Amino acid sequence: MGHMNDKDIQPKPESKLSPAGIGAIFVVVFLLLMIIANTKRTEVNFIVYKATDIPVWWLMVVVVALTLIIERLVGIAWRRSKRKKDD
Repeated sequence: MGHMNDKDIQPKPESKLSPAGIGAIFVVVFLLLMIIANTKRTEVNFIVYKATDIPVWWLMVVVVALTLIIERLVGIAWRRSKRKKDD
């Protein structure tokens, strides 16, 4: 029979959630709660777009998505203009 020494015993890697993973879980739970809490329907009149009988939660999803897209586009434009100034 062989004996084990300390070198043969490998500690189990701890499975920790990263801060990004915890944030993602928080966002998903928050969105699910918002969907459950906002099942009423509403009417949307936005410049050239008109919709009736839209669930409030769907409107919130659209607003968040548009906000993220605009934020990304502004960030890209900001970095490009800053890079051109540095050249």
